[in-house]
Formats: sequence, C-alpha cells, structure tokens
Amino acid sequence: MQLPLKSQSFNAIRWLSFAISIRVMLQLLQVAFLARILAPTDFGLMAIVISLTSILNLFSDLGLGKAIIHHQNISASQLSSLYWLNFSAALLLMGLMMIAAPFATWLYADPRLLPLLLAASLIFPITAIGHQLRMQAEKQLRFAALAAVEISAAISGFLCALSVALFGGGVWALLAGMLFSATSTALLSWRWLAAGWRPAWHLSVQECRTFLNFGGFAMGETLANTLRMQSDVLLGGLFLGSANLGFYSLPRDLSLRIAFVINPIITRVGFPVMARVQGDVVRLKSIYLQTLRMTASVNFPLYLALALYAEDIVVIVFGADWHPAGDYLRLFALTGLLRSTGNPSGSLVYAVGRARRAFWWNLSLLVIVPWIFLIGVWLGGAKGLAWSFLLTQLGIFIPAWRVLIYPLCGARFSEFLGALWPPLLIAAVAGSVAYGVSYDIEQSGLRVLSGLLIGAFVYLVLSIFFNRVWVAAMRDLLVVKEKWGAGPMFPAQRDR
Repeated sequence: MQLPLKSQSFNAIRWLSFAISIRVMLQLLQVAFLARILAPTDFGLMAIVISLTSILNLFSDLGLGKAIIHHQNISASQLSSLYWLNFSAALLLMGLMMIAAPFATWLYADPRLLPLLLAASLIFPITAIGHQLRMQAEKQLRFAALAAVEISAAISGFLCALSVALFGGGVWALLAGMLFSATSTALLSWRWLAAGWRPAWHLSVQECRTFLNFGGFAMGETLANTLRMQSDVLLGGLFLGSANLGFYSLPRDLSLRIAFVINPIITRVGFPVMARVQGDVVRLKSIYLQTLRMTASVNFPLYLALALYAEDIVVIVFGADWHPAGDYLRLFALTGLLRSTGNPSGSLVYAVGRARRAFWWNLSLLVIVPWIFLIGVWLGGAKGLAWSFLLTQLGIFIPAWRVLIYPLCGARFSEFLGALWPPLLIAAVAGSVAYGVSYDIEQSGLRVLSGLLIGAFVYLVLSIFFNRVWVAAMRDLLVVKEKWGAGPMFPAQRDR
C-alpha cells in the first residue's frame, strides 16, 4: 500500500539520515587517522585532484539525473537511451582527463600530480555504471536500498584508504579510498537497486532530446557552481603552494562536510517531493519553506558550534600540528552557515523545471566571484582567500532570494527570513551560554564536549518554545508508524 507523500518523505529521511550519519562518521575517522599519517602536502595534492575531477565529473552526468527526477513519465526505451548516453559521456571524459593530465601537472609544477590524475580519471566510467539506478531510486523515494549501498561503499572506501596509508602509500591512500568506494557503489547499485532491470542495447539521441535540453542547462548550472566553489582551491594551488593549501583546504573540507551531511538529508528527498507537486504553487511554497526551516534548524547550531570551538576541534580532529588551521575553520564555519540557506533553492528550481534560470544565475556568479577570490589571495594570502569566501556568500544572500525563490514559489522576503530567524537566534543564545560555561575548562576535548552538551540542551529547550515546527517534525521523524513499499518500477520485495 502506497503511503501519503508526507509519510513517504519521513521514511526516506530516516533512511537517508542513517546512511549519511554512518558515512560522515567514517569520513571523520578517516581524516582523523590519515591526518596523523600523511603530510599536509599529501592533502594539498589531493585537493587539486578532487577539484579537477569534480569539475569534469559534472559532464559525465549531462544533467540527466535531475531530468529523470523532474520528468514524471519516462518510457523503458528512453531509460535505455539515457543510460548509454550517460555512460558514453563518462568514457569520453576519462579520455579527455588523461590527455589533459600532463598540462595540469605542468601548470601546478608538481610531477606527482600526473599519475594521480591518470588514475583518478577512472572515476568517471565507474560512477556512470550505476548512476541512473540511483537516480531512479531517489525518484521513487527508495532510500532504504540506497542507504545499504552508500553505507557499504563508505565502509569499503574507509578500509581501503586506511590500509594503503598504513602500508606507506602516502597520497595514494586518499585516491585509493575514493576509487574503491566508487567501485563498490556501482556494483552494489546493480545488486540492490536494479530489481531485474537491464538497459536494452538501444541509443536514440532523438528520444533523449527533451532530457538533454533540461539536462544541458542543469549541467551548465552545476558546472558553473562547481567552478565557482572550487576556484578558491584552484587559485590557492597557484599562489599558496601545496603545503599552505593543505592548511587551507582541510578545514574548508571539514566545514563543507557538514553541508554534505545535513543538506542532502532534506534536499535529496525534497527535490522529488517538490517535483510531484510542481503544479500547485501554494503547496510548493509551503514545502519549500518547511525544507528551509528544517535545514536551518540543524545547520545553524552545528556551524555556530564549529565557529566557537574552531581551534579545539582542529587539534582534536587533525592533531596539534594543525593548530594554525583553527582561524580558517572559524571563517569557513560562518561561510557554511550562510551557504546552507541556499541549498533548498536548488531543489525548488529543478522541481519546477527552471534549470535555465539556475544556469544564468550561477554563470553570473562564476564571472564575478573568482576575481574576488583572486583579490583576496593576492592581498591576504590564505587568510585573505578565506575572508573573500565569507564576504562573497554574504553578498549574494538577498539577490539569491530575489532571483531563485520569489519568482518560483512566491515566498516573500519576510517569509524567507521568518523560516531562518528562529533557529538562528536560538542557536546564538545556546552557543553563547555553552561557550561561557565551558570557557575556563583547560582540556580541549572536555571543553568541546561540555560545550556541545550544554549547547544542545539549551537549544532543544528553547526550540520547544520558539521553534515548535521543527520540534514537531523531529518527533514525527523519530516515530516509525508503518512500513511502506517502493514504487511500481522497483518492487518492495527487492528492497532488502
């Protein structure tokens, strides 16, 4: 029996929360272990590799994943054509990266990059093997099976990276973990998500034309956004050197991990849910504002805690040698807090099929933002680069609402802020109380632990009185009332 959309959404969020929690725990353990084994230079090299592969990886999807979720009626023939088109693009990108690797090595003047980039090019076809299966599962809200895939792959990648590092693999430990995790994801997607489906040996570009039109703008938007988000690392690699880039990139990545943890829990579910009600503007606005409130209610206290205890967290997670990275972590935490408010808008834009609008918005930012980063790194080095990141995010806060949110769902600025102010003020009060009580504790670990416990208690108590919407949602989320089946394309009995 198919449950109401709200019940399906809560079930999906439960499974996704569980999967992402396990993945993040493993990622933090991996960083904590490897930061004590590898040198900052290793992390700097890997930051460059990840930035380049992240940019190219956008083309392997062709934006078709978002198109599959947006379009509600897709034939079996179209699915086969989309699968082979996606895989062909991934093979092409692997070849292009192999060709471009020597140039990138020359540009960054580090010969160690060449073999890393050549090996990293394998990530494109590996990811494409199971990508469409995962998109279909998300569309059907089948996050139980997706959770099994993601957790298993994360465990395999963690064990692989740790093993290679312990045997003296250096920076190759980071790359091996990434490739092994991607391979596990692809294989397990076919094992647990396919439900007997196989793509026919059929490829018709004509059948894909509608999807390519949507996906082209989606891909362009994602490319522009990724280039903008990675431009600080790419510029830092040119101006700072790999060692200084390591001190910059590691706290940056730690801050971004919070966004990768919290936001997908809501937005990966919110996108297909909003797509189902895209024709009902009133309901669409309600779902968007609820999504914004949910993400802010979790992101804001976490980012403020990260900013307040930045130096202590750096020492605990990375070790005493990384203490200078504390200042960077504080700036990135504040940047992440601002950036988290924009994530639900991505789900809204694609749910209503406005990929073109998102493309032009991010292309405009791509033209402007790297110049701000360049000025920042030129004037202030790594610290100036971090400050420019924060000021840029602050500067686009209001324009983003006016361009991406108000025209699509009609949410006024007062409604937009109304979803953000309660969790922000509550988090600020809770953080102030926690920091004041724990300030005189000398031991870093105990200071952070006591601060987090006190802050969490105060935040929850205040939320009961001033953020009841979030508290009610969390209560519903924790109460499992019934079990629901998968969509018709993927039978529930195959979701084990």
